Amino acid sequence: GIAIKASTDGENNLDSMSITFVYTVLLMIIMGLSMYFLYGRAGSSSARAQRRRALDLAKESAGG
Repeated sequence: GIAIKASTDGENNLDSMSITFVYTVLLMIIMGLSMYFLYGRAGSSSARAQRRRALDLAKESAGG
C-alpha cells in the first residue's frame, strides 16, 4: 500500500497515471479470480447437484 502510494504520487513520477491504471487493472483481475473461485465454482456444483436430482426423479417416475 505505501509503496504503491509513493510510486503513484504525481510529483515523484510523470507516469503516475499509467502506473495507477496498471495497478487498478491488476487488482480487478485478482478480485475477479478470487470471487470466481469463492462463489462461481460453488454455484455450479450446486446447480449440477440439482440437475442430478431432477434426472433421478424423472427416471424414477418414468420407470415406476
